[in-house]
Amino acid sequence: DQSYAADLGAGDDVFSMFVLPDDRDGAPAGIQPCIRVSVQGGDGGDMFDVTIGSRNPPERDATLPGLNLGLDLTFDGGNGNDSFSDVIANLALTDPLEPIRLSEMGGNGDDSLMMSVFNVFMGEGTMLDASQAGGNGNDVLMSHFDGEISARAVMHFMADGGRGNDAVTGEIQPCVLPG
Repeated sequence: DQSYAADLGAGDDVFSMFVLPDDRDGAPAGIQPCIRVSVQGGDGGDMFDVTIGSRNPPERDATLPGLNLGLDLTFDGGNGNDSFSDVIANLALTDPLEPIRLSEMGGNGDDSLMMSVFNVFMGEGTMLDASQAGGNGNDVLMSHFDGEISARAVMHFMADGGRGNDAVTGEIQPCVLPG
């Protein structure tokens, strides 16, 4: 396992992260690495831009690339009007050993939290746990899921606007596969 932590400090900061697909069979059977990332925005209007997979769709009739590791990602905007754009796309999740966890926390301020999961296949025993918390302020929370889910996969989305006049929108369009 690997862990990374960042404190962006005061100011209007940008954090970008790309986790590319990896179809290599690098770990022995029964072992799956996990990457843990925790980022604190601090004071200021911070922007968090995260892509897991690829924003570009694969060629027609091509197999979706896989991701052979677990992820535990936590982003806290802190004080200020923060924005989050987290995308999980064009990816096959097939190894059930480590889940993918993604947490967006706006903190104090009028925050915009957007999470999009599209063209994702979730295989048997896999887990996606995603949460959004606006905190104090007039926040906008949007989440979207469009993909295929094995009957034995687990998907959990949680959205909490917090205090203030918030707008929360969630759209889930799964295709549940028999099993």
